[in-house]
Amino acid sequence: MTQQSTGATRDIISDDLKLCGCSQHSHYSFPDSVVDYPRTQNQTNTSGGALSIEYPRLSIVSAEQVLVFCSEDEVVLTDVNVAGKTPYFASDGYLTELSGRKLQGSQILAALPVNISVLGETFKWPPVQREPFSQLPVDATNVDVGFARNSFDFGDGNSIVSVGAALPKLLLLNDGGAMFWVTSCQLITQGTGKFAGARGIQSFAGNSYFPVWPSLPEGQVGVLTRGFKAKIHRCIRVVLKESQVA
Repeated sequence: MTQQSTGATRDIISDDLKLCGCSQHSHYSFPDSVVDYPRTQNQTNTSGGALSIEYPRLSIVSAEQVLVFCSEDEVVLTDVNVAGKTPYFASDGYLTELSGRKLQGSQILAALPVNISVLGETFKWPPVQREPFSQLPVDATNVDVGFARNSFDFGDGNSIVSVGAALPKLLLLNDGGAMFWVTSCQLITQGTGKFAGARGIQSFAGNSYFPVWPSLPEGQVGVLTRGFKAKIHRCIRVVLKESQVA
């Protein structure tokens, strides 16, 4: 940690803020001083341009590429009470840099099956874990997962599809509303452009807020079927096909 004095105020700056090591992120910045940097001309070579969502300092070897970005999703609970069909959350949205700037032409599509009959289980949280935390057993009570699929079009001719486990939880707030969280860990199944044949992982953590959360299950389902917004941050660790054993 380093300290800088500016007379009336003192800012404490951490080297950890310099995540990626590129020319854009090698300086210190704060949310109130974000600069809208122009995109590089060779952005087709890297998703969103090398200065936007790629963080090489987070990779463990040069063969691994790390993408960190956000998405703004519109989510709707679909196929409720439709005979022969499974209800699911359908998501459609776009990708952004961590600063919030939209990646032009980008799109996120996702699907997560939902068992309406156990919607109340999402309010139940795991029990307090026993020490020592580095040893067994692990009590995974109330940690029930579903399986989701995500598709990322970066808007530059490159795309990635992933599938894996997702864990949703709801938390009632004292203002009468509710926080809805979903976290997920997924495996990359396919891609296009430079990500054709790529392998790796994708993880995300997202949330939505409902100002009023109904007390009855019927009302809760109604809120979800009307649709809602979600803000999600995501990380992809990927190895391109040319770096894999043929």
